[in-house]
Amino acid sequence: MKLSTLFVLSLSGIAFFSCEESATEPENQPLVIPTSYDASQFEANTSAQKLVLTDLKDLSTEMKQGRSGGKVDASIINSKYATVETQTTGYYDNVIQPVMTELIQISGGQRFNPDGSQGGVYGSYLFNKHGIENEQLIEKGLFGAALYNHATKLANTPDATTADKMVAIMGTTPDFPNSNNGNNVTNPDGFMANYIARRDKNDGNGFYTNIKSNYIKLQAALKGGSAYNTERDEAFDAIFDNWEKANAATTINYLHSVIRKLSATSLDESTVSSAMHSFSEAVGFLHGFKSIERKVITDAQIDETLTLMNVTPNETPTTLNILSSPVAELIKMQQAITKLQTIYGFTDQQIEDFKKNWISEQGR
Repeated sequence: MKLSTLFVLSLSGIAFFSCEESATEPENQPLVIPTSYDASQFEANTSAQKLVLTDLKDLSTEMKQGRSGGKVDASIINSKYATVETQTTGYYDNVIQPVMTELIQISGGQRFNPDGSQGGVYGSYLFNKHGIENEQLIEKGLFGAALYNHATKLANTPDATTADKMVAIMGTTPDFPNSNNGNNVTNPDGFMANYIARRDKNDGNGFYTNIKSNYIKLQAALKGGSAYNTERDEAFDAIFDNWEKANAATTINYLHSVIRKLSATSLDESTVSSAMHSFSEAVGFLHGFKSIERKVITDAQIDETLTLMNVTPNETPTTLNILSSPVAELIKMQQAITKLQTIYGFTDQQIEDFKKNWISEQGR
C-alpha cells in the first residue's frame, strides 16, 4: 500500500513537473505580416504630424514670395516655423534662424550680384550674397532636421500609433502610391516621400518599396505586442536605413545636376541660377541630418562633405568659386558624390540611377 501510494505520488510529481516546465517555455507564433497597411486609425492618429507638415508647406509657400521680388512676411515665417521648430534638432534650429532672417532681409526685389556684394533675385530664385538659396537650406534641411528627426523620436518610445505617425511625417499615406503625380494617384506623395519615390525605379527593390513593406511589418509587430520586439526593431532599422539612403541619393542627384548644368558650353542666367538652386537643395538635404543620432553618416563625415561643397559649417561659404572656377570646383562636387557613395556603399549603377527622377522617367 505504501509502495502504491509512493508510486502514484511519483507519477503526480512527474506530471506536475512536466506541466510546469512546458508552461515556462511557450513558443511564439511567427509574426503574420499582412499584404497591405491597415489604414483604419490613420486619420485619428496623425493630426499632430499633419499640422507640422501643413505649417512647413505654408512656410515654404511664403518663402517663395521672394523668388519673384515679393517681400517675405516675417510674421508668417515666424508663426509657421513655430510648429515645425518643436520637432527640429537644436543644432539645425541654430543654423537656420539667421538664414530665415537673411531671407526676409534680401527679399523685396533687389538683384543678386554675382560678384558676391549683394543677395537678391537671380533667374527664378532668391539667393544670398554667397549664391546660396536660403529657401532650400530651410525647407530641404528641415526634411531631415525636423521630419526624419521626429520619426526617430517616435521610434524611441513606440506604441500602437507609432507606425501611422511615422508614415504621415514622411509625407505619405497608407496608399503608398510611390508617386507625386496627382493625375495618376489619389493621395500623391509629398515632402520626403516624394523624393524617396523619385529615387525608386519601381522594380520591387528600391528605397520606397522597402520602406513600404517594413511599415506593414512594423504595424503588425506593434499590434502583436512585446513578443515581436525583434521584428519591430528590424522594421525600424530598415525604414530609417532606406529613408537616410534616399536622402543621400537625393543629395547626389542634385550634385549631378550642378555638374551637368555648369558644364554646358554656354551659360546664361537661367542655367546658372538653376545650377545654384540645385546646389542649395543638395546642401539642405545633407546638412539637415547633422546632429541626428539615428543615422549611418557621422557628423564629421557631413562636415567633410560640406567642405568639399565649399560650405564648411561655421565658416563663410565660398560657393561662388563654382562660378568663377567651374572646372576645378566641379571636380570637388564629384568628390563629394564619391564620398557619399563610399559612406553608404552605393554601387556605380546606383550612382548613375540617382541622376534620374524615376517618377518622371516612368510616367507614374
